[in-house]
Amino acid sequence: MHGSFSAIIAGVVAYEFLEILGLYLDLNTFMGIFTQGLVAGVAGLLTWWLILELMGNEEIRDVRTALHRKFWKSSVVMPDKEEI
Repeated sequence: MHGSFSAIIAGVVAYEFLEILGLYLDLNTFMGIFTQGLVAGVAGLLTWWLILELMGNEEIRDVRTALHRKFWKSSVVMPDKEEI
């Protein structure tokens, strides 16, 4: 349920970014289209992540923890003994 809701909202945000950026960028060039898609895609992904974080989604919390430990070389990520 969390994933579906956040994906719908992220899609709407990405689409709105496409619409707004289309007014300001030259869409007759590669760089204009590339920039429009890149910015809209990043905005959609950030929205999706933020919504899942605000909803307290357990999978996103696990991904955030794993990424944090990967880049800051903390201890190994593994489930608690009760979960095994």
